[in-house]
Amino acid sequence: MSTYIFTFESIHHVLKAEKILLSHSISFEIIPTPQDLSTNCGMVIRFSEVDTGQIKKILKEAGLNFEVFKRQQ
Repeated sequence: MSTYIFTFESIHHVLKAEKILLSHSISFEIIPTPQDLSTNCGMVIRFSEVDTGQIKKILKEAGLNFEVFKRQQ
């Protein structure tokens, strides 16, 4: 099973992404940033087996900058 970690520039961007994703009824988790990822923000958004293309499009249209990391579990 794959999961996807989206990192953001700040907690403010995580919270904005949260609001946007909730409005689109997309399931996700906000978790502490994994130690092996370098980011200025202490929180990330994690998705399990989703269409990342749709999520990327939604977040880009909202003007958010992010990086995506795929993880195998």
